[in-house]
Amino acid sequence: MRHPAHPSRPTQARGFTLVEVLIVITIIGVLAGLLIPAIGVVIERGKVGRIKMEVTSLAMAAEAYHNKYGDYPPDFSDWGVVQRHFRKAFPRMASGEMTLLTNLTHDSSGNFIPVAIDRAEALVLTLGGYSSDPVNPLTGPGGPLEYIGSGDVTNPANYQYRADRDNALFTFDVSRLTVTPMDASAPLSATNKLSSTDEAEFGTGPSADPLPAYRPADGTAPYVYFESRTYGSLGSLGVFNGYGPRNPSGFADSEIGSIRPYKTSRPNPTTTGGYSSVAEASEAYDFMNAQTFQIIAAGPDNNFGTIVGTDTAPVYFLFPTGQAMVVDASATSPGDMVTSSGYQENSISSSIMDNAHYDNITNFSEGKLEDEIEE
Repeated sequence: MRHPAHPSRPTQARGFTLVEVLIVITIIGVLAGLLIPAIGVVIERGKVGRIKMEVTSLAMAAEAYHNKYGDYPPDFSDWGVVQRHFRKAFPRMASGEMTLLTNLTHDSSGNFIPVAIDRAEALVLTLGGYSSDPVNPLTGPGGPLEYIGSGDVTNPANYQYRADRDNALFTFDVSRLTVTPMDASAPLSATNKLSSTDEAEFGTGPSADPLPAYRPADGTAPYVYFESRTYGSLGSLGVFNGYGPRNPSGFADSEIGSIRPYKTSRPNPTTTGGYSSVAEASEAYDFMNAQTFQIIAAGPDNNFGTIVGTDTAPVYFLFPTGQAMVVDASATSPGDMVTSSGYQENSISSSIMDNAHYDNITNFSEGKLEDEIEE
């Protein structure tokens, strides 16, 4: 005899216990802890790669400039070099153009200001393209400066930066130039110029300067450029007429740090000791790219580092060891002037908190300086 079928019981859904939920949360936390640093590394590598590619492109443009004009672009730290360069590159250049250039780089008393067109602005001025007018390469059609004022054509206050330039050797993304209308809501005019903003941001020149600097897509600190003829210029590290660092071979700002050209870690065999001056002792180590130029980016941290030392004992960092060379005329050999390693700025000055040189990117390094440190 068949028993009647038992009615089926409804299946009850089984929920997660508190212990299981906690285990899942713990696993997710562990995975996040592993992934977040890895993601950060990938993001930084992307930034470094993009900056390095742009540094390389800028360096190629500087080489193209040399091929075209017979000189590398001046970095505007030495007036004699600037004059000779423009007279060589543009033998028919009008005297008014040279007067305008003089007014852009000198104060009202006629003193040359080595940071009026600083190491960042020099890149934009020279590589962005000159006018095809051989008499007026700066102010002619398509040149870097556009006359929008009235009166004196040699007064920088009557000019604005021309974003749409001809004959460019490097195409600067206008959105990354430190330039903006004085009043973004109004049309451009003689009183609403396309004005450089890097003087306010970086504090490196007179307010009448219309020339901008150029920043990486991922950063705020601009690319800076040093030309070999003025690598070793020495001068006070103080302030020159309130316009910024007096030392012509450096770039400095309170927000984004300061930088000098780098030297090689190989001693110069022609200087073995018994130095008679700071300038002679400085030559104990050659500069990197001794006959050309250096282009330096501040890297992902947007800080170049710190210029340390004085006008009688400047400090240079050596590539690739990162050692610090404290120039000393009383030294008896190159090695006597070398201290520390690995770009340890705080070993030179106790007032320095960070060693920001580590992630700087140059045209002579494959990427960040810290990735190429040699003992």
